[in-house]
Amino acid sequence: MNGWPFSRPARVAREVVHRILGPLVGRLVGGPQVDGTDVLAALPRPALICPNHTSHLDIPVLRRALAQGS
Repeated sequence: MNGWPFSRPARVAREVVHRILGPLVGRLVGGPQVDGTDVLAALPRPALICPNHTSHLDIPVLRRALAQGS
């Protein structure tokens, strides 16, 4: 198995995309609308939250939406 996905450069690249590029693109295209945070707060822990699309921006947008909802 290739160790690239777990290497330091790959982790740094993911964080840059998730923390900088993802929110920037999200703001440019309208950003996520966060509804139902009361439902999230009532979920038993741990909870698994999965995006329902297959886009490279799913995870950054999900992270931003969860951060806004907390």
